Amino acid sequence: MGKALFLSLPLAGHINPSLSLVQELVARGSEVVYYATDAFARVIEQAHARYRPYRNAFLGDMCLPEHMHELSWLLMRTTAEVLDQHLEAFRAEQPDYLITDSV
Repeated sequence: MGKALFLSLPLAGHINPSLSLVQELVARGSEVVYYATDAFARVIEQAHARYRPYRNAFLGDMCLPEHMHELSWLLMRTTAEVLDQHLEAFRAEQPDYLITDSV
Protein backbone atom coordinates (compact mmCIF):
# COMPACT_ATOMS: atom_id res chain seq x y z
CA MET A 1 0.00 0.00 0.00
CA GLY A 2 2.95 2.35 0.22
CA LYS A 3 4.24 4.71 2.83
CA ALA A 4 2.11 7.15 4.83
CA LEU A 5 3.23 10.26 6.64
CA PHE A 6 0.81 10.93 9.51
CA LEU A 7 0.70 14.43 11.01
CA SER A 8 -1.55 15.02 13.99
CA LEU A 9 -2.04 17.46 16.80
CA PRO A 10 -0.28 15.79 19.76
CA LEU A 11 -3.27 15.48 22.05
CA ALA A 12 -4.91 12.25 23.19
CA GLY A 13 -8.22 13.17 21.57
CA HIS A 14 -6.48 13.48 18.20
CA ILE A 15 -3.93 10.67 18.37
CA ASN A 16 -5.78 7.88 20.17
CA PRO A 17 -8.66 7.71 17.66
CA SER A 18 -6.15 7.48 14.79
CA LEU A 19 -4.29 4.46 16.13
CA SER A 20 -6.77 1.86 14.87
CA LEU A 21 -6.41 3.35 11.38
CA VAL A 22 -2.63 3.17 11.71
CA GLN A 23 -2.84 -0.47 12.78
CA GLU A 24 -5.08 -1.32 9.84
CA LEU A 25 -2.79 0.42 7.35
CA VAL A 26 0.20 -1.48 8.74
CA ALA A 27 -1.75 -4.76 8.64
CA ARG A 28 -2.45 -4.09 4.96
CA GLY A 29 1.24 -3.60 4.25
CA SER A 30 1.71 0.15 4.56
CA GLU A 31 4.60 1.74 6.37
CA VAL A 32 3.40 4.58 8.61
CA VAL A 33 5.65 7.37 9.90
CA TYR A 34 3.81 9.29 12.62
CA TYR A 35 4.86 12.74 13.90
CA ALA A 36 3.83 13.64 17.45
CA THR A 37 5.49 14.40 20.79
CA ASP A 38 7.41 12.08 23.10
CA ALA A 39 4.37 11.57 25.32
CA PHE A 40 2.80 9.53 22.50
CA ALA A 41 5.87 7.67 21.24
CA ARG A 42 5.02 4.42 23.00
CA VAL A 43 1.41 4.16 21.81
CA ILE A 44 2.41 5.07 18.27
CA GLU A 45 5.10 2.41 18.25
CA GLN A 46 2.64 -0.11 19.75
CA ALA A 47 0.44 0.57 16.71
CA HIS A 48 3.49 -0.47 14.62
CA ALA A 49 4.14 2.98 13.21
CA ARG A 50 7.53 4.69 13.23
CA TYR A 51 7.44 7.58 15.69
CA ARG A 52 9.09 10.89 14.78
CA PRO A 53 9.18 13.86 17.22
CA TYR A 54 7.98 17.34 16.42
CA ARG A 55 10.59 19.95 17.34
CA ASN A 56 8.06 22.74 17.83
CA ALA A 57 7.90 24.27 21.34
CA PHE A 58 4.13 24.92 21.27
CA LEU A 59 3.39 21.34 20.28
CA GLY A 60 5.59 20.12 23.11
CA ASP A 61 3.85 22.24 25.75
CA MET A 62 0.37 22.56 24.23
CA CYS A 63 -0.54 25.63 26.26
CA LEU A 64 -3.70 26.96 24.67
CA PRO A 65 -4.29 30.70 24.60
CA GLU A 66 -6.52 32.31 27.19
CA HIS A 67 -8.85 33.67 24.49
CA MET A 68 -10.17 31.20 21.95
CA HIS A 69 -10.16 33.80 19.15
CA GLU A 70 -6.35 33.58 19.31
CA LEU A 71 -6.35 29.83 18.60
CA SER A 72 -6.69 30.10 14.81
CA TRP A 73 -3.69 32.41 14.59
CA LEU A 74 -1.68 30.17 16.91
CA LEU A 75 -2.44 27.06 14.84
CA MET A 76 -1.58 28.82 11.57
CA ARG A 77 1.69 30.12 13.00
CA THR A 78 2.54 26.69 14.41
CA THR A 79 1.81 25.03 11.06
CA ALA A 80 4.21 27.43 9.34
CA GLU A 81 6.88 26.76 11.98
CA VAL A 82 6.47 22.98 11.70
CA LEU A 83 6.82 23.19 7.93
CA ASP A 84 9.95 25.31 8.29
CA GLN A 85 11.41 22.86 10.82
CA HIS A 86 10.40 19.58 9.18
CA LEU A 87 9.70 20.01 5.47
CA GLU A 88 13.02 18.54 4.38
CA ALA A 89 12.55 15.58 6.75
CA PHE A 90 9.02 15.07 5.41
CA ARG A 91 10.38 15.04 1.86
CA ALA A 92 13.22 12.70 2.83
CA GLU A 93 10.68 10.14 4.03
CA GLN A 94 9.34 10.05 0.45
CA PRO A 95 5.77 9.21 1.49
CA ASP A 96 3.22 7.99 -1.03
CA TYR A 97 0.48 9.81 0.83
CA LEU A 98 -0.12 12.18 3.74
CA ILE A 99 -2.72 11.82 6.49
CA THR A 100 -3.64 14.68 8.78
CA ASP A 101 -6.43 15.16 11.30
CA SER A 102 -8.97 17.96 11.03
CA VAL A 103 -6.69 20.42 12.84
